[in-house]
Amino acid sequence: MRSVACDEWKSSINGLCGSYNVPTAPPTPSPVTPPTSDVTCTRLVVDFRSDDWPEDYSIVLKGGPRTFWDIQDLEPKTNYRWSRCIRNDVCTLLHVTDTYGDGFNGDGYMKVTLGSTVLFDGWDLGFGFSASLGNGC
Repeated sequence: MRSVACDEWKSSINGLCGSYNVPTAPPTPSPVTPPTSDVTCTRLVVDFRSDDWPEDYSIVLKGGPRTFWDIQDLEPKTNYRWSRCIRNDVCTLLHVTDTYGDGFNGDGYMKVTLGSTVLFDGWDLGFGFSASLGNGC
């Protein structure tokens, strides 16, 4: 009788159930609030086509103490695309180096875009291209 009254009917008649099977409300979960941050970023995109001598090139992207890209050993006449969100509150440096200094001879080409701003677009790289991205540079 106790199991019927307490378990099935969820009753607490005359203290019959006592603490036997007192239904309790499930705990209310705390709302999850995403962290707030004033940090924003801008998308950096590097479109690159290597020429016949890709061993001449390196592409390095550093933000603060971190190196995000250190790109070397590319394949000849190959299309590449690298992209990264650049934090606006950190000084980030992009260095593209051509050790021979002849630019993208032949079929080579590079376009660097930060947000909607084109920073470099062409083949005549000379010995290199550098850009300071973000604040505090």
